[in-house]
Amino acid sequence: AIAGLLRIADRGENGEAYNLASPNPCAIGDFYEAVHGHVGGKKMRFWSTWVPSYVQFWAARNNERAQSRIGRRPRFTPDNLRLFTSSARLRVERLEKELEFEWRYPHHEAGLDAVFGGR
Repeated sequence: AIAGLLRIADRGENGEAYNLASPNPCAIGDFYEAVHGHVGGKKMRFWSTWVPSYVQFWAARNNERAQSRIGRRPRFTPDNLRLFTSSARLRVERLEKELEFEWRYPHHEAGLDAVFGGR
């Protein structure tokens, strides 16, 4: 990410927007599964896969109301829930073509192998 930001700062056009994201995105569950393959231990269990959405949003709305009433900033809100459960794909071709950016680790597995020394 830092190499991409530096490339944008050095070669990017003023006022232009460049997306900096993985050229091969993966689901967060797949990422944690790959990390688990390197480090072992207990596998991640995502509560969002076994708690129905309507229950999650009910809890988030009520948490937001309760925290606001006691003067605290809520961390778990319906907006946060939408953000963390949404799927967004960003096109990164402009970064690659216009700024000649080359990905050091074009896939999360390659990056994890570099960090953990392969399997």
